[in-house]
Amino acid sequence: MIRKSMLIAAGSLAALSISTAAMAQGDRGKDMFERVDTNGDGVITPAERDAAKLAMFIELDADGNGYVTEEEMKAAQEARRTGMKERMAERIAERRAGAGNEARDRGNPVDRLDTDGDGVISQAEFLAHEPEHLDKVDTDGDGNITRAEADAAREAMRETMKQRWADRKSGKSGTGRED
Repeated sequence: MIRKSMLIAAGSLAALSISTAAMAQGDRGKDMFERVDTNGDGVITPAERDAAKLAMFIELDADGNGYVTEEEMKAAQEARRTGMKERMAERIAERRAGAGNEARDRGNPVDRLDTDGDGVISQAEFLAHEPEHLDKVDTDGDGNITRAEADAAREAMRETMKQRWADRKSGKSGTGRED
């Protein structure tokens, strides 16, 4: 079963749809890829993404009424944040022992996915949503995400985060400007 902490990868439902953010988190990302690639062929097809999205929707729809409310979304986000804080604390402890950064809130996901404006996300609205970032992962544009594409996206995300961290340490904002 997909754990709630794995469901919301980048702070919003936009990232839920088999996000590169989830894939970009090291071994957890590999687990996500393998969970979604149900036939183990190294390719995430649109059908496999749809099945994973449906599973995520069912998990988010805590009361099982076929809609995701803002309250259900907030509860899922809180669970994600708690998990992220715990993982961040572990990473910081590992670094201090010699061995990123908590995700920013990216707005209200209900507002982004509630296309009919009724205040809840229907199953149809949820399943119809395709995050823009998937176009960046699917570099050959065939609608499938291969292991190589996911690995390349994960590495690009790591490099971006390393640069942001370096910029912050040097007194620059994430945009490269001096603070």
